Amino acid sequence: MIEFQNSTVGAKVLAIGDGTMLSALVKALFESGLKEVHEMSTNSESSNANFIDWSDKIRLFDWILYVNQRMNLEDIHTIHNACGEESKPLLIATCLGQTGFMVPSVYPNSGGGWESAWRRIHRSAIEDDPMLPTMSFSAEAMLINVLVFELNRAITSESSAESGWTPQLYRMNLQTLEGAYHTYMPHPLVTKGFGIELIPDWNQRLGREHNIRFDPERFLSFIGQLTSPYFGILHLWEEGNLKQLPLSQCRVQPIDPLSEGPVELLPAVISSGLTHREARKLAGLAGIEAHAARLGHGHVDFPDSAEVGAGQSIEETVFRGLEKCLTQQLRKRTLDRIPIVQAVQITRVEDDRCRYYLQALTTMQGAPSIGSGEDLFGLPVVWVGAGERWHGCVGLNRTLALRSALTLALMMAQNPTELPMPQGIHVETVDLLEGDPTRMTIDAIDDTAQAEQIQLALQVLNRNRKSVSVYKLSIEPFVNEHLGGLFGIRLGEAGTTN
Repeated sequence: MIEFQNSTVGAKVLAIGDGTMLSALVKALFESGLKEVHEMSTNSESSNANFIDWSDKIRLFDWILYVNQRMNLEDIHTIHNACGEESKPLLIATCLGQTGFMVPSVYPNSGGGWESAWRRIHRSAIEDDPMLPTMSFSAEAMLINVLVFELNRAITSESSAESGWTPQLYRMNLQTLEGAYHTYMPHPLVTKGFGIELIPDWNQRLGREHNIRFDPERFLSFIGQLTSPYFGILHLWEEGNLKQLPLSQCRVQPIDPLSEGPVELLPAVISSGLTHREARKLAGLAGIEAHAARLGHGHVDFPDSAEVGAGQSIEETVFRGLEKCLTQQLRKRTLDRIPIVQAVQITRVEDDRCRYYLQALTTMQGAPSIGSGEDLFGLPVVWVGAGERWHGCVGLNRTLALRSALTLALMMAQNPTELPMPQGIHVETVDLLEGDPTRMTIDAIDDTAQAEQIQLALQVLNRNRKSVSVYKLSIEPFVNEHLGGLFGIRLGEAGTTN
């Protein structure tokens, strides 16, 4: 049995709820030593939570507890809002199906309360079998015990200062009686913390971080902290059963942050790399980008045509976002007409990645056909014909365009039963121009020279009357703190930013 300290037994507690769970809570509170516990039922026969002036009811109490065997979202929402208005700490214990949840909103206005928790809970966190009973006496007692323990800890803890409080909830399987605490992040739509800010001098910041060395393991650890099948921003981030040769691959599936709860999932994305570490990093970035883009496109200040880029550096962030913008323009052009392609004979390949990709693709499906497409705003477009499809990509330079197109072809070869979603276009036919192939050399490029590659591409875009606008996205403090950048990138006509 949990016992409160002598200094805290005088706390005024209001227990709200219905049924046997409310009775069990009141009994547990008195048995723990509390002297002043008041009870209020939300039973529809005696009261209606929606018509009660909860602000008036809770004003005289120090702590508010709410319990219900069957989750009543209207009651919870109404009481939660009243506690926020009166700055009263609220602790909730309730059940959905065969799953119990205990959510402490110790600081109602911190953003880490029920509203955020409900928007973080994945459907996979809820055991809901209509053929099974919902709650046993033992399960009810255990969940009540967790709630009382959390109240005791919140009242007595000297370290529960709001600035250091970490939002968490307790999830329990009501059948097996297994439970655990889980941390979660305040939801930006609850905290109103999502922001968009135009960066007018973004190109002047390129290259300033050239002496900074990034720790790849630390970054992967950060992505891991975002991942949970129950409460994470990323529902999954794993290799699973994906083939790992010739490319390493990783699948990521972000949640839909606009879901009101339990959250829905966005489509899974497959990313690839030369190494497992690279594939996992790129998949993590892709998941963050999809999550941020969903939030961004729901914001009135986010340009409709903007794409989201994330990275460990400003250069990587802009690079990824700009590639997405160019790909969208290529996709629009491809929808209007069949791509016109000039056959290419590659005479020399100095880029190691392109050489490896070509060798791997030739081994898997025979020598691919290489073609040069019409430039997009002055930037090169490369098409690779393999496996009865043509895979097209636009790049900041020719080598990058070929790399991306070969990567697409390899990913299609490795994943014949599912269509991955990296950058690029897939078509069944192209308009191949007659005549001898154009001879082409593929130069090696320095992967650490992204700032220079972006600047050269900007010069080409400017000559074609195109401009690039960059917007800083503030979504989740924890996410922004661990990224070099999270930007919205818009490709528009020269002289415009909207």
